[in-house]
Amino acid sequence: MVRLATCSRYSHVELVVLPPNARGEHYCLSASWRDNGVRGRWIELHPDHWTVLELDADAWAVAGFIAARAGASYDFWGAVLSFVQSVRLGQQDRWFCSEIIAAALGMPTPWRYSPGRLYRALARKKGRVWPTARSTRMPACGPCTKAARPERS
Repeated sequence: MVRLATCSRYSHVELVVLPPNARGEHYCLSASWRDNGVRGRWIELHPDHWTVLELDADAWAVAGFIAARAGASYDFWGAVLSFVQSVRLGQQDRWFCSEIIAAALGMPTPWRYSPGRLYRALARKKGRVWPTARSTRMPACGPCTKAARPERS
């Protein structure tokens, strides 16, 4: 639904904060409809489902912004309206995935960012596509799609 409404291959965004554990899962932060709001969880970043950008940002400060809001509710209407609104219509104490990551990165009007729009904005800022899950460099943001292949650099 998100991909169709935004004409993008991306439907979700996560902030990757820790390198992989023994099972190959990375600890990620985001806001999720499935998980009822802002949360952290271990996720396997399978290359067929994820494109990961490495950003020039203070990953711990960005992660701290999101972690401080853990437990906040998911902003369903804000997510639905993120690609058509010119003013914030969602609730201030609720978040959707691309909004909380854009806010954590200090981007203006974070509620305007769908996952695809956030990916494009970060890629223009010289975000580097993270080539494999075995990279030793910590990625900062990973838009997700289940239907498309990751972009190759």
